[in-house]
Amino acid sequence: MSAYTRLLQVFARRLPGVSGFNLNSNELVQLIEYVGNSNEPGSSPINSSGSSSALRKDLQLQVQLAFAESNSVLSSEEWNLVLKLVDQVKQEEDALQERLKGIEEQFQQSNVLQLVDKKTASQLVLKYGSIENLALVQSDQLLSNKSPLYLDPWIVSIPQQFRKQAMKMLAGKVILAARMDVHAENSVEIDTGPGKQWKREIEDRIAKLMAPPPSYKQKPLPKPIVKSLNKRGGKRIKKAKEKQKLSSASLEQNIMKFGVPSKLQ
Repeated sequence: MSAYTRLLQVFARRLPGVSGFNLNSNELVQLIEYVGNSNEPGSSPINSSGSSSALRKDLQLQVQLAFAESNSVLSSEEWNLVLKLVDQVKQEEDALQERLKGIEEQFQQSNVLQLVDKKTASQLVLKYGSIENLALVQSDQLLSNKSPLYLDPWIVSIPQQFRKQAMKMLAGKVILAARMDVHAENSVEIDTGPGKQWKREIEDRIAKLMAPPPSYKQKPLPKPIVKSLNKRGGKRIKKAKEKQKLSSASLEQNIMKFGVPSKLQ
């Protein structure tokens, strides 16, 4: 069991639910330095360097909500164990950073580096042991939110709703680039052209997904063409019209003639 896991289990007695915060080693140490072992978080005696300001605001809010439900103080033996584990976690983190620097120096020229930055590539190699092991990994294993690929600067710069698609595109190309690098390890110079081309293709596809839909000018509807219909009637309709039709005498009565002497005069 690593010092980080042991520290997380012991400090869970002080702060229930800390395992659900999804903290890395540095964030866990900062959280412990902020909380301390007193009734009020932020007044830790081991926090004399003022590192509590580095704790994120959302973590401070989570701590306050957790203490609102339960606020238990560790015993002196448990707190001494926490301090001892904190030192071990710091040592492991320093050793990890040294290993990352050594791996970064090996990535002078690589197709993987054309897709992700040095830190992400080093963390991937460190997680799976070697570039050869990374080349054997399925791309689906890189899609977790705990994967180093999730924290790549380019992925972080993409809006949240498009990150899943970007991760899928990038993960497959990273595995393919690792296989190309393994195959070209013995060559004098590695051709990084494919990695650059894949990165451009992925960026173009994501840019198209993020682009707003084209705006089309709404045209008015054309004037409808109304064709006059020839109304047809049968014998009954014609007879009904003839019955309602005015007679010639009635038409004469309706005509008003001017300048003609009336017969009544």
